[in-house]
Amino acid sequence: MCPCAALANPAWLVPESQEYLHSLSPLLLLRAVQAWEEVPAFWLPILVGIPYTPLRLALAQKPLPPETLLRLVQDPDPGVRAQAWARPEAQNEPVLGLIRLLQAMEKESQEVLPKALAFTPRGPYLEILLARHPATPERVLREIARSKNPFVLEGFCQREDLPPELVEALWPKLEGQPQWAEALLQRDLPPDLKARLYVLVPQRATQEALAALPEAALLPWLEGPVHLRLLLAQRPGLSHALLARLAENPETAVRAEVASRPDLPEDLRQKLLEDPASVVRDRARRKHEPS
Repeated sequence: MCPCAALANPAWLVPESQEYLHSLSPLLLLRAVQAWEEVPAFWLPILVGIPYTPLRLALAQKPLPPETLLRLVQDPDPGVRAQAWARPEAQNEPVLGLIRLLQAMEKESQEVLPKALAFTPRGPYLEILLARHPATPERVLREIARSKNPFVLEGFCQREDLPPELVEALWPKLEGQPQWAEALLQRDLPPDLKARLYVLVPQRATQEALAALPEAALLPWLEGPVHLRLLLAQRPGLSHALLARLAENPETAVRAEVASRPDLPEDLRQKLLEDPASVVRDRARRKHEPS
């Protein structure tokens, strides 16, 4: 049964209903939006911000007031934007003016940048375009980098100039966004940032990549995925301090890799000969027994 009648009840506006409102299934809301001829006005500011693209796409196909279209034409999803830009209501001001502004910003126009910087409310797509624009002031770039909008990663990764401090500001957004971490690995960044990026996308780490990083930058790998710790344990010329930490790693495979090293210091070999894992003891013994 369609929930549209129940969801259209203005009782959802009372404060006691707010906690339930935000816990509703996006699929349930999608069914309601598809069934409604006209979406209840009180739902509009809520629905435009729900991170479920099919729901916003369905919303963009409905008759909408300018204030809702002003947000949907700035949607981070290109399909939602295209649908919103094509709405008959979007061919009138103020929505049409915003669409033209976005189109000019896509071409990195210098003339419209002041207008884009002054525009409110600034939605995800405008922030993406500002993050990409080569002339956006540093103050605004820092502000956008620290915003809650995760989609700005797209704009920053497309910039020719990306200072390390902006990458630092973006870091909370990079976690869980491997495609953008991979894109940043192709940039000319300081070694410590590159080493930390490999923690986010360990599958991209190789011995060749490891060799290009100084040991001091590799400390985050000690707490990173097992793949990184194994690579680190195989690196030639590690300091005693780093080998000692690897020899105490909770992962048996990492300690076994350390025990296999031909350059293992004697004190660490003795320690690994007493390791609780037989594979570690055996490797330490085989690697260092006189032939």
